[in-house]
Amino acid sequence: MDLLTLFLTNAVTYTGGEAAAAAQAADTAQAATQAAAQAGQAQGGAMSGIIMIIYVIVIFVLMYLFAIKPQKKREQQLKDIQNEMKVGDWVVTSSGFYGRVMEIYDQNVVVEFGLNKGIRIPVLKSEIYGNTEPNLSNKPQEESEK
Repeated sequence: MDLLTLFLTNAVTYTGGEAAAAAQAADTAQAATQAAAQAGQAQGGAMSGIIMIIYVIVIFVLMYLFAIKPQKKREQQLKDIQNEMKVGDWVVTSSGFYGRVMEIYDQNVVVEFGLNKGIRIPVLKSEIYGNTEPNLSNKPQEESEK
């Protein structure tokens, strides 16, 4: 109850008699019950806010563990592959072409494509996505490694 209502109920008790005193006691008990209920709701609202903050933190942690961390790990692996290339290594480009490294410069790599040994094309180091030799046989990858 608001303060004005409490004031008016108290004013009635002083002008009335015993019946007014009983009514005032009942109103006071009801006001105390409502105040306790409102305090419980306010405390419950604060608890729900804390739980919501915990949920948001948990979601960000899961996003980091399942999305950001593996992506950073893959980017680091690519940088390692691009920086550790040597002349003569087989590489695969971002477009899926296999070739052999012939020359290495600061930002570019000259890659020889094809089996006829004459097609040399400069490629950016950032476009090299792997250092695997192509499987030119009809056998699956597991059998050719044995």
